[in-house]
Amino acid sequence: MKSTTDKRGGISLGGSYNVVQHNTIRDNGKGSNSFLDGKPFFSDPTRYAINQEDSYGDNCIIRNNLIYGSNHGILVGCYSIQIENNHIYNIDSIAINLYSLLYANIRGNVMNNCPTTIGFMTTDFRNALVNILENSFQGGKFSVDATDSYQVNVANNHFVDVDSIYLGSSTINKSFYSNRIKYDQVSGTPSISAYKIENCIFDSTTVRDFLIRVYNQKGCTFHNLRISLQTQNGATKREKILIYDCEYTNSTLINLIFGTKDREVSISNSKFTDTVVKVGNINTVGFPATTTLENCELYSATMSYLFATDFNQPSGMIKLSHCRIEIANSSFAHLIHHDKTAGISSVFTLFLKDSSLKYTGTAPLDFIYYNNINPMIQLISANNEYINIHLPVEDPGIFVGYDPTNTYKTSVILQQTSDGYSATITHNLKTLDPYVLCTTLKSEMVQPLISIVDENSLLIKTIGSSILKVTIKKV
Repeated sequence: MKSTTDKRGGISLGGSYNVVQHNTIRDNGKGSNSFLDGKPFFSDPTRYAINQEDSYGDNCIIRNNLIYGSNHGILVGCYSIQIENNHIYNIDSIAINLYSLLYANIRGNVMNNCPTTIGFMTTDFRNALVNILENSFQGGKFSVDATDSYQVNVANNHFVDVDSIYLGSSTINKSFYSNRIKYDQVSGTPSISAYKIENCIFDSTTVRDFLIRVYNQKGCTFHNLRISLQTQNGATKREKILIYDCEYTNSTLINLIFGTKDREVSISNSKFTDTVVKVGNINTVGFPATTTLENCELYSATMSYLFATDFNQPSGMIKLSHCRIEIANSSFAHLIHHDKTAGISSVFTLFLKDSSLKYTGTAPLDFIYYNNINPMIQLISANNEYINIHLPVEDPGIFVGYDPTNTYKTSVILQQTSDGYSATITHNLKTLDPYVLCTTLKSEMVQPLISIVDENSLLIKTIGSSILKVTIKKV
């Protein structure tokens, strides 16, 4: 059947067990094009190609239809509805609008050039469920029920140039997994907002900006993207992002504080190929950006650096633990690249611990830590392995060759007493059972009498040594 050029809509349904299939429904209730008869369009917004709202029903099926050129595509209010294998395109407003239902299964549809792909009106039912599975969306926006009145599963869909994907921040009512998101000709900065995404692929044909407001990211792949990591409530409170088992290729992962509270990004068991990890703070006093990598792999074949900063005020940190870094690029310039250096001082710390750095070239790589010393607070290197790498001269006051979270080092001048020399050492390790090593300036070991004063201080007494190098470790 064909239904065309109706002022308000094409097919209106009522009752239960309706099946609408194998129809061409076009130019119904349209608003952006004029009608052939020159009559004005119907002014009410309820102009749909297929409409079931006034007469309620159950177990309705809309499948295998071609719908285009209308104001809206489909509006359904049923206890249960199956919308399958329809092609909906060139719609002025909403392709599929869900109106107060208990169950909907939206599967195998193709929607392109629709400003809003799926709309959610408030449901009158508790525990309403919507499955959005194996569809193809091109262009427009995808927004899922900001009120959390529906439980929604979004899985195995293909999104092409959808500039905004929004699922809110519900920890239990929305799931987004095994979807493929492709950016080819999208304008502006596309974005996704959700509490959790799993096993998704984000791919761009060219390197472009991408905004992601997702608290938990698991098993996802990113390619050709400058990823801005943010949260949905970052303007008012400190929040954390967890990333695990993800892969990044030819991308930049950015944790930038700009008009928000401080943010921590924790990444584990992930792989970075020709990808830069970046932190920064612009015009936001007192809120640090922290990114930690645990048990990750970083590989550079083309990139000339692996870490970057963008600060005009303090502060930020990138911390790596149990990571493996492999450099194959013979033109590798430095480990850390600072975007801003003029007038910038003491804004960034790199903490590298229990990790390995390997250069795969034939001759050792003459390693450089950073392109400018001014932005550095500290470069901490603790228990790392450097393979086929010539390390540079350490900058005093910047380089720390141990882990300050469990080790404290100092040189102390002991004061003479009636029975020898003594000094009280204050540290920050919060332990009543420290390991203490004392040596002279000639690196000769000394065994003084040590008394624990409290969890952050101890008293050292010796007979003959007035100057000692002291190492305290938390065990």
